[in-house]
Formats: sequence, structure tokens, C-alpha cells
Amino acid sequence: MSESQNLFGEFPPLTREKWEKRIQKELKGSAPETLHWPLAEEIEMRPFYQPAAESLPRPHNGQSKHNQWDIGEDFDVTAPAVTNRALLEGLLNGLEAPLFRWPASNTDFQLPRLLAEVRADYIQIHLRSPSRPVALLQQFAQHQAAEGLDLVELEGSINGYFLRFPDLDLTLLRDLSEQLPRFRWLHLSAPRPQASPDAAVADLVELLHQLCDNLVRARTLGWEPAALADKIVVDLHLGTSYLVELAKIRAWHLLWPLLWEGFGVSAPPPAAVHAYLAPDTQIEDQDLNMIRTTTQAMAAVIGGVRRLSLLPADAFGGDSTPFTRRMARNVQHLLRMESYLDRVVDPAAGSYYLETLTEQLAERAWRQFQSEHR
Repeated sequence: MSESQNLFGEFPPLTREKWEKRIQKELKGSAPETLHWPLAEEIEMRPFYQPAAESLPRPHNGQSKHNQWDIGEDFDVTAPAVTNRALLEGLLNGLEAPLFRWPASNTDFQLPRLLAEVRADYIQIHLRSPSRPVALLQQFAQHQAAEGLDLVELEGSINGYFLRFPDLDLTLLRDLSEQLPRFRWLHLSAPRPQASPDAAVADLVELLHQLCDNLVRARTLGWEPAALADKIVVDLHLGTSYLVELAKIRAWHLLWPLLWEGFGVSAPPPAAVHAYLAPDTQIEDQDLNMIRTTTQAMAAVIGGVRRLSLLPADAFGGDSTPFTRRMARNVQHLLRMESYLDRVVDPAAGSYYLETLTEQLAERAWRQFQSEHR
């Protein structure tokens, strides 16, 4: 079959006028403007778009050549031996990128007990310590070296913040960065207390500010921005507004290279976006939570994240069971092995509605960021 063959040539074209007449008929006298949806400031979405009458951007194919992502799960480490048992159960059932969180008061990470029987060179490991991230990364490197692993091959991240730790031991961080070249240690996060779609622009603006401020500070510390492009991990929390969350992730992929251009980096590597579910999206209904989790996961994957962690359906109660944790992982396996969403780069490309929403979120966030940074 010729690649230029028009498969729809036998069907009569539908003009905008025909569509509008049909819409008016379906609305039974109501004005089409009643279906317009105001989103945040200066953004209004319409239910009907058509390429012949709209000035739309070309489909955003993303910067990556694939749409693969890592299946994640988060663990709050209070008893390392208990967490280790849950970790091994997860790894046996498809977990690829565990994340460990320690309380701020923690002074002993107990990595040998936590990571017992775990091969860190087969998975990604993500570490989060509110008060001692560099010390945690150092202990991780020492433990893996003692296990006989090649540190160069290890992948993962840690929550490093230039701005939050002004007395950071730069010599130690440089050494660790050389020992673990595939570890990301510059962390950006847009915390969202409420899962409101109106917060999408604010999330993007906050991430732009954090990225810009960290790169400026890095330069003052003798680190060229270009050397940090593959050291950054970006956290985004997802609400329940499917189309907005999807477009927000795609908008960040549009904004990412724009800011790097200001620092003289013309072709940065693709942004490593890690997606999490906003806790307030859950209610005390496990069945509904499972449905919401599926749509949130689809928004993240179609938007183009590199790691996704889903809340179990009973997370609202504080403690989850092995069954609900496995069901949360299985959602991602279904999206990959049955829906094949990892095989299509930017599956949303060409959708007139999503292209418009992506562009408007990116434009609004970029204008606001520029006005606040002057």
C-alpha cells in the first residue's frame, strides 16, 4: 500500500459548518458557548476543534525516541527488614524502580538490611532523605561497592537540592557524581496540596523557577549547566482531570528545552519526569479508586513520563495489603503489555484538542515565568 494513499477519499468531507449545525441540533437551542470550559487564567477550552479552521501547532512528538517508562512503587522505611520483605515481593511481581523514603529524624539508613537479596544493577533505585541526601548517597555507593557491583552501571536518583542545602559538601557530591554517573541528584518538585486542574499552570511555573534557580546557583558553584542536564529528575503529582494532567506533562516537555536554551544548551536530553498520584484524589471507595488510578496512569504514560508510581486502592487507610499493591503494579503492566502504550512515541500527537491544551498551558506558564523573572 502506498504511504500517500488517501484511505478516506471515498467519504465526503465534513466542513466546519456541517459540524456546527449538528452541534446546534444536539444542544436543542442552547448556545455552543455554554460548553466552553475556562481553565485557570486566560485559558478557555472548546469542545470542538477542526484543523482547517484552527491555528494549531504541529503534533508534538516529544524529544524521546520511545515511550518506555519504569514501573515504580514507593516505600516508607521505618523497619528496614519489613520493607525488604515487601520490596522482594514487589520485585517478584514486576516492580522495576522502587523508591525509599526515610523520616527526617533518621540517622541510620541500614541499607544492607533494606537491600538484602536485591541486585541493584538489575533495577533502578530511588532514595529520598529530607535531611541527609548526600550522606545517604554515599552510604549507598559504599554498600553497592562492598557487594561487588560496578557503580558505573547503577541507575536511580536521590533528592538533591542546591538551594535547600547551601552548605552542601561539593567535593563529596562531585566524587559521588563521578562514581555514580547514571544517578540523578538534582531534584525538582511541584508539590500540590490539592488536585485541582486549575493548578496545572502553577505547577509548570514552579518547576521552571526551580530549574532556573538551581542552574544559576550551580553555575556560581563552578558547575556548568550542560553537565547537569542528565542529572535532573522532575516530580509531578497527578490529579483526576485526565486531559489536563496529560497535557501538563506534554507541556513540560515543550518548556524543558526552552529554558535550557537560555543557559546555552541547545539540545538537552529528554526530561526525566516521575509521576505520582496526588493523595487527595483517593476516597474511601476502593473500586472507584482503582478506576481513577487507571485513568491517572493512562494520562501519565500517554503524556510521556519515565517513572510512574501508583497508589494502591486502599492507601487512604494508611496501610496497604500485598494484594492492592500488586493490583496497582498490574495497572501499569496492562498499559504496557496489552495496550502497548510503550510502543508509540507521544500517543496524543495529532489530537486537536490535546495539542491546543498542551500549547496553551505551555504558553501561559512561559509568559508567567518570564514576567516573574524579569
